[in-house]
Amino acid sequence: RLFFLETQDMFNSNQFDHRLFFSRRIGINGGVPVPIIAGLRLPGNKERWQYGLMSLQTKSNDESSQALYNNSLARVKYNLGKRGSYIGFLSSSKIATRDYNVLTAFDSNIRFTETVRSRFTFGATFDKEKGNWKPFNGLDINTLKANGFGINYRFRAYHEDFNPELGFVSRPNSKRLTLNHGWRKTFVNHKSLRFLSTGIYSTASWLSSNGNQELSQVNIYAFIRLKNGLAPGVIGPIYQEDNLY
Repeated sequence: RLFFLETQDMFNSNQFDHRLFFSRRIGINGGVPVPIIAGLRLPGNKERWQYGLMSLQTKSNDESSQALYNNSLARVKYNLGKRGSYIGFLSSSKIATRDYNVLTAFDSNIRFTETVRSRFTFGATFDKEKGNWKPFNGLDINTLKANGFGINYRFRAYHEDFNPELGFVSRPNSKRLTLNHGWRKTFVNHKSLRFLSTGIYSTASWLSSNGNQELSQVNIYAFIRLKNGLAPGVIGPIYQEDNLY
């Protein structure tokens, strides 16, 4: 596990309801362990650039008809400014003699000010079974701050056949829009209170394959976070509609 964990931040791209690289997908197939023959990892950085390469070869298994696969990953990030902003590129591949799955993706996390941030990602998978150019995209705008009113708008969409075999998608074949309008008050010198927040949250999701709406929800919320870690809150009233397509 240390082979993956030591540089996990470098290879992560977990901005929305996905992990474009999930290391636990290597060395297991359909719940069956697959031995790893050997692996190579090369991380590095130069000035504002960060880069990393990783490649692992897994054994074939005649009993489970598991082919010999090469699992590879490439990551490049260019850091912008002093607020942790970056733009990046990630590519992963799982390739055998008669099979292939390739992901290419771009992502960014741009902090315009201390309280205004935007995240963006897009890319596609190329797969022998599910077809080539199966895209995904996501956009997030966040202006929530320590004191005052702010918003968090988020949209992401996965093509019905988007299939990153070295990653993980929690809600495949779906589109989702989330709107959060909130107000927050932070207490600096209070003995027990850390902050108070309240707002209106709404979300809706659709199936990418046919456009049918799966879920819609609207609710009001209010939370108080105490300095001892407790966070009592109230959510409601809630209006929610589920369509079980």
